[in-house]
Amino acid sequence: MSAAAEREALELAALIAQATSFSAHIRRGPFDKTTIRDLPSFEEARRRADELDETSSFGRRAIVYAITPAGRSVPCTAELVALARSL
Repeated sequence: MSAAAEREALELAALIAQATSFSAHIRRGPFDKTTIRDLPSFEEARRRADELDETSSFGRRAIVYAITPAGRSVPCTAELVALARSL
């Protein structure tokens, strides 16, 4: 991983560490999207995202976002969440 990528991962992890809630989001088309908000944990949001994935007929995957106190949404992966928890 390059130094720039490492910095970006640390910046995202710092934001994820501040999260007050999580959401799961999938976009199936220009007017077809679903967002499940106010989930208490990354694990719950990932589980709900997996459920949304089952409804996608053309391979698009749901995304989990961490929501900061300022309302900023940050895309999450398991690796970034692990890094956030280690900070």
